[in-house]
Amino acid sequence: MEWGVLAVVCWAGFYDMKYKKVPNWLTYGLLVAALCFHGVTGSVSMSLVGAVLGFVWFLIPYLLGGMGAGDVKLLAATGAVVAWPGALNLVLYSSIAGGVLVIALAFKGIDYQSFWLALAGGPRVFFKSIWRSGREHRKEKVPYALSIAVGYAIYLLL
Repeated sequence: MEWGVLAVVCWAGFYDMKYKKVPNWLTYGLLVAALCFHGVTGSVSMSLVGAVLGFVWFLIPYLLGGMGAGDVKLLAATGAVVAWPGALNLVLYSSIAGGVLVIALAFKGIDYQSFWLALAGGPRVFFKSIWRSGREHRKEKVPYALSIAVGYAIYLLL
């Protein structure tokens, strides 16, 4: 089941990259499948705790506008798959992968000539330049489902 879930979560990650959203049918379907699986194995309560942890972990960034609801639901569903206490590791690995993704996307759009000129202009010019650049990129959506897929893959491998 775990490797099948990896295929589903990877598909969600690539779908998120292309369309900037994660389909509800996928997140809810994965959540229901995880709860049914854990219901048969007798650990549905641990699965629910994993789902709640995944949901709560991304709830604040979602409320602040930092990510979409699909990402929150996908981490909740994946948290239900790995159940408690595996959800702690999943959340950690997905967060690290997301940080790397955000940093990579931030460096993607850098004009290095402007960066060095701003740096040479002193701290005031440099930080003003960074602030302006940050405002331009804040509206970009980050395909965070891909980070959840990477976090789940790391969870499986470790």
